[in-house]
Amino acid sequence: MTRSQLINIIIQHYGYKTYLEIGVNTPAQPGWNFDNIKIETKHGVDPSEKVKATFKTTSDEFFDKHISMKYDIIFIDGLHLFEQVYRDIINSLKWLNDNGAIVVHDCNPLLEKTQRRIHTSGAWHGDVWKAILKLRMREAAISIYTVDTDEGCAIIQKGVQKLFEVKDSNVDIYNFTFFDANRKKILNLIDVNQFKKIMNVKNKSNKIIKAKYGKIILGLKTLCRIIKNALFLRTKKNIKLNLGSGGTRMKDYINVDVLFVRETDLLAKLKHLPYFVRKETVSHIYASHILEHFSISEVKKILNICYNLLRKDGEMRISAPDFDKITKIYNNRWEYFQNKIPQSWLGVVYGGQNSKYDFHKTGFNYNWLKYLLEEAGFKDIKEYNADEFLEQYNIKDSSLYKKDFGEYISLNICARKK
Repeated sequence: MTRSQLINIIIQHYGYKTYLEIGVNTPAQPGWNFDNIKIETKHGVDPSEKVKATFKTTSDEFFDKHISMKYDIIFIDGLHLFEQVYRDIINSLKWLNDNGAIVVHDCNPLLEKTQRRIHTSGAWHGDVWKAILKLRMREAAISIYTVDTDEGCAIIQKGVQKLFEVKDSNVDIYNFTFFDANRKKILNLIDVNQFKKIMNVKNKSNKIIKAKYGKIILGLKTLCRIIKNALFLRTKKNIKLNLGSGGTRMKDYINVDVLFVRETDLLAKLKHLPYFVRKETVSHIYASHILEHFSISEVKKILNICYNLLRKDGEMRISAPDFDKITKIYNNRWEYFQNKIPQSWLGVVYGGQNSKYDFHKTGFNYNWLKYLLEEAGFKDIKEYNADEFLEQYNIKDSSLYKKDFGEYISLNICARKK
C-alpha cells in the first residue's frame, strides 16, 4: 500500500474535505503524492521551484504567516530531520480539525544508514522516528499508530494514548539500536490488514453509503437547518448574525450566506434579511470581508438594514481590505511588484473572481467606513483586535490574513447602535 492509497482510504473513511501536504517535492517524483490525493480542497507547502506548491515557502513560515484555515488531514513529508518534523507535527495539531488526522511519512527505517541526519545517496528517511518517539513519551492527549507500509506511515489523531516509558534512565533512547529493538512499541506498529480493519475497508456496504450518500445526508441536514431558520427566525430574540459566512461557522451565530454550503444556517441575500429577522432583535452582527463585494449604494442600504435589525446597544463588527494598508505596502515594496506577478494582491483589491459573488466593487479605509457607519446612525466607532475576538470562537478568517509579507491587510471596525 502506498502513502497515497493510505491517505485516500483515511479521507474516504472519515469523509474529509480539506487536505494539507507539507513537503510536496520528492527527488524522484516531484508532486507525485499530492496529485494522487482525491479530496475537495488540497494545499501544498514546499519552497522548491520544481513543484506547483500552493505556498512556495518553508513549513515554519507557512504556519507563522500564511495559514488561514484548519484542515481535516495533514500529510508531513518535508525536511526529514527530527526537530523539524516534531515542530511540523505540533504546528499541525494546532490547525487540525477535532476529528482530523496527521500522517507522517518515513517513520520506520529498517537500516541505520538510511536514518542518518545527513543524506549522502540512495534511500533516506532521516531521523523522523525520533519525533514519533518524543510524542509517544510526552503527549498523552493524542493517539498514534504506524502502518508498516511505504517506509512507515504514522497516523496521529487527537485522543488518548498510554505513554511509552523507559525505566533505565541511562539508556540513549535516541540511538538507532534502541529504536530497532523497540520499534514495534515505539511506533505502535500495525500491518496493512490491521489498518484496513480499522478503516472498515472490507465493509463494502459502509463504504458505499459513505461515498454515495454522505454528501446527500450532509446536504439534507443543512437544508433542514436552513428551512427551520427561514420559517422561525422571526420569532427569536437576541440573535447573532455572521454575514457572508462562507465556510467559516461561528458558534452561537446564525451563519448567513447566499451560497449553499454545509456551514450555512440561513440562505439569503443581505438585502432580504428583514424578511427573516425582525427589527431590534439582533445583539451582534459580524461581517468579515463581505461589504467590499457590494457597490457603495448597496453598502449604504446594508448598513441601514443592519442598524435597524440591531437592538439598542447592539454591536456590529466589520472587516474589509484596508486600502490604506495595501497601498502603503505596495509603495514600500514597489520593486517587488515590478519583478513578480502579484496575483494574490490583485485578489485583495479586486476579489478572487472565482464566482460571480467573488468580485470587489468598492474599497475602504478607516475614515470612509467610519463616515458610512455614522451616516447609518452608528456610534462608538473604533478599530478592534480581530485576533482576540476570534480566539474565543477558535476560528481564523480573512480578517487575520497577512498575505505575502506577514502584515495584516484588514481594517477591523466595531460600532454600536445607541
